[in-house]
Amino acid sequence: MGCLHSKTANLPSSDDPSAPTKPESVNGDQVEQENQNFKEFDLTELRKATNGFSPSCIVSEGGEKAPNVVYRGKLEGNHLVAIKRFSRQSWPDAQQFVVEATGVGKLRNKRLVSLIGCCAEGDERLLVAEYMPNDTLSKHLFHWEKQPLPWEMRVRIADYIAQALDHCYNENRKIYHDLNAYRILFDEEGDPRLSTFGLMKNSSDGKSYSTNLAYTPPEFLRTGRVIPESVIFSYGTILLDLLSGKHIPPTHLVGIMPVPSATVFARRAFSYLMTDQQELALRDAMQAQVCIPEWPTAFYLQALALSKLGMESDAQDMLSDGAAYDAKRQNSWRC
Repeated sequence: MGCLHSKTANLPSSDDPSAPTKPESVNGDQVEQENQNFKEFDLTELRKATNGFSPSCIVSEGGEKAPNVVYRGKLEGNHLVAIKRFSRQSWPDAQQFVVEATGVGKLRNKRLVSLIGCCAEGDERLLVAEYMPNDTLSKHLFHWEKQPLPWEMRVRIADYIAQALDHCYNENRKIYHDLNAYRILFDEEGDPRLSTFGLMKNSSDGKSYSTNLAYTPPEFLRTGRVIPESVIFSYGTILLDLLSGKHIPPTHLVGIMPVPSATVFARRAFSYLMTDQQELALRDAMQAQVCIPEWPTAFYLQALALSKLGMESDAQDMLSDGAAYDAKRQNSWRC
């Protein structure tokens, strides 16, 4: 945290052209010089970099249970990178994946974590980005009770991430998938940067599903899809995080539409499923979970809707979560 505190002094105005720019880190300079051209990596090289995708190299906060796991890798020359491994079958078409990744890889901005390469061999789909050594906004904001994030840094984060999103918009990358506090990373100098992983769709069909309802925009609840305006909602939620220093609970979504009860939503979701209206079923099943966050039925209904929408990986995650809550309830009854 020390490096984060040291960066808060003399915060420059975002619209002041005379404001001094901070020197780039040594690693940052190296990345910019070595990776201006997007590279397709060999799977063998990335396996070696992560010790065979060892669990000990996982840095994503969801661990092995996350749908798409992020590893810390070390390439030749001891160059550290972050490697995102997509769940199998997320991108059946290897060429489509490479084209999408190459487009994101063209973006270069000091407010973004540069995407420097990808790999598409067999069933494997991987992205390679700069490694950010100072953790995520989530960790610094929510898990440092004894040393809270200074207000100057919170303002800096809001400013820099807005600049990053503005750059993406101007470069015709208007959709950012699942924008949240985990997507904001701190570089070697302690400056916040926006992960470019979020500029890639989570699957070839473009259906991006967030398991964190706090950041889920209302239009996703209605349609199951992310639109450019979704970024505004998610950015606003990050601002609330910065102001409060706390996770915004999913219950804030209740005001989006009338919420009679969890059972009403569940029954309606089931009816939609029976009539092949999967997107409406998903919306109501998610609302049932908002009412009762640990209700297994809500998870099972979401799993069924997601499966019918072709989102098998997310469906399996929902099914696993529902089973876990089911087991938890069974154990509590035995006690």
